[in-house]
Amino acid sequence: MPFSTPESETLPPAPAIDQTVDEGAHSEALREICAIASAVMETPISLVSMLHEKDQRFAAQIGLELGESSGGMAFFNQTMLTPEATLVEDAAADARFASNPLVTEPPHVRAYAGVPLEAEPGTPVGALCAIDFEPHAFTDAQIALLTKLGAVASSVLHMHRMRLELKEEMAARHLREQDLWDAAHCDNLTGLANLKQFREFATAILDRQSQTRGCALILLDLDHFKSVNDRWGHAEGDVYLRRVAGQLTLSVRKQDLVARIGGDEFAILLTDIDGQEAPRRFAERILNNLHGIAEITGNPDLGRASLGIALAPLHASTLDDLYRCADAALYAAKTTGRNVCRLYIPRLDRRSANPANISREYRRALEAREFVPYYQPKFDLKTMTLVGFEALARWDTNDAGVLAPADFHGLFDDKELAPLLTRSMLMQMTAHRQAWQHTGLDCGVLGINASAADFLNEDFAREFLGVIADHQLRPQDFILEVTEQIILEDKDTRLFDMLKFLKKAGVLIVLDDFGTGYAGLKHLKNWPVDRIKIDRMFVRDCLEDARDRAIVDGIIKMAGALGLGVTAEGIETAEQLALLQSMNCEMGQGYLFARPMPAAEVPDYVREFRVWH
Repeated sequence: MPFSTPESETLPPAPAIDQTVDEGAHSEALREICAIASAVMETPISLVSMLHEKDQRFAAQIGLELGESSGGMAFFNQTMLTPEATLVEDAAADARFASNPLVTEPPHVRAYAGVPLEAEPGTPVGALCAIDFEPHAFTDAQIALLTKLGAVASSVLHMHRMRLELKEEMAARHLREQDLWDAAHCDNLTGLANLKQFREFATAILDRQSQTRGCALILLDLDHFKSVNDRWGHAEGDVYLRRVAGQLTLSVRKQDLVARIGGDEFAILLTDIDGQEAPRRFAERILNNLHGIAEITGNPDLGRASLGIALAPLHASTLDDLYRCADAALYAAKTTGRNVCRLYIPRLDRRSANPANISREYRRALEAREFVPYYQPKFDLKTMTLVGFEALARWDTNDAGVLAPADFHGLFDDKELAPLLTRSMLMQMTAHRQAWQHTGLDCGVLGINASAADFLNEDFAREFLGVIADHQLRPQDFILEVTEQIILEDKDTRLFDMLKFLKKAGVLIVLDDFGTGYAGLKHLKNWPVDRIKIDRMFVRDCLEDARDRAIVDGIIKMAGALGLGVTAEGIETAEQLALLQSMNCEMGQGYLFARPMPAAEVPDYVREFRVWH
């Protein structure tokens, strides 16, 4: 059923997007966008039309099922050729469309509103439109929301195209070998340093240790790499290894060295390192960059790795001893969950052969109250005012300093111990807030993260509210953060009911790590969520990577269209802050403002901030 148009009108050349209309996760997202568009525009029909050579195809439809459309496509063509929204209040009275068969014959289209879609800036590839069978005068507010939804749909198309490009790259069996180094010191497959070069480099660095601040050795094993070879063959496995090598190189500085030392084993030497925080941040960057492979391909088996870190001279001063320590930390990562990073801890090294003993060490630390909340401030990015803090778990050890969650990640997966950690954090957090309030200190809203194990307890919501009430505090002064993955695992509506109960009581519900999972728009539309948090992996590279920038912008626009608040985490530079502000991001947190701090430092921080502002 064609949308006809005069022959004098021409469409721009169609880019190679045939696969853009294939069924997949993006198609479900486009259908959700159509459903929202139809509700916002108050029309029975909403469509996403895609340019295919000289015809159009429908990638998503609500209210009307159409097949391919050939011919000039009057409505579609007009939308594609106009950067602003195309509005037709009464097609029967509009000379451009009055004779169109869709107007004069069934289904008798009368009103139309459409916005162009771009998979790349300046390249229209389709249109998002709303259609009515009666004359319809659309309001400015409706057109503004349709335009925002069009921007979100464009971001969906753009991300899908990136995924297709990576899949094509993974399918290529014969990539050109890169000769980055002399054959004696270079891994032929990845172009990275080989074991010989790595040993020579690391030994020289350690010999000069007294003249430098220190260094860190990171050992990395890809998780489940054998399944990649078994499923796709060794050629595709080689492509995957090259992709991993590229991500590792992008994750470090020019002064550091990345080597492939085994089939799926890599080593990274970070030079001129002071303290434990910097190696942790590099390891987090590595994991995030590798996770991007899974995000783009949609295959969760790719981009997962276990990492172990050892520091020189803190843990060892020779390469062999440093390797032994890093290998022990790597073993701990593999035996307590995989896809995580572990810092070498001497007392856990003695027990690493038995994961059950590590669990006993976690239990001992919980009973000794060694796990404490550190508080990171959150800001209103429009007014730059302090609005609250997020409580983050830290392990205050005696022999390894204060450890971040990456060093005890297995605790969060323990169904028995994880709820004990959450309760301990909540008890300490509420006690801190009560003490601050008694001194007249306003610290804003406090946020806490919940694990999947917490929601196995049917009384979790009531116990959560009970702790708050016991400290004479208000539920509306607290935020509960839940990740996308936890929502996806809710098969019996237990989590949905708990969150609905907490939200009704006044607790704010935040969907954490948004964009890293596969929750989809339907969870934003139906679930009791007040706010979404953009994961730091997108914020970190949004200035240099147009794809990450498009994702961040799309999430912010989508949140606004759905009436949800949005918080960006991981803001580290003034340039990132300025970009987020230009995108109208509501709230943010990150090292640019402050690192997580112990409870004792919060009052002084709040008072100094109030005085400064």
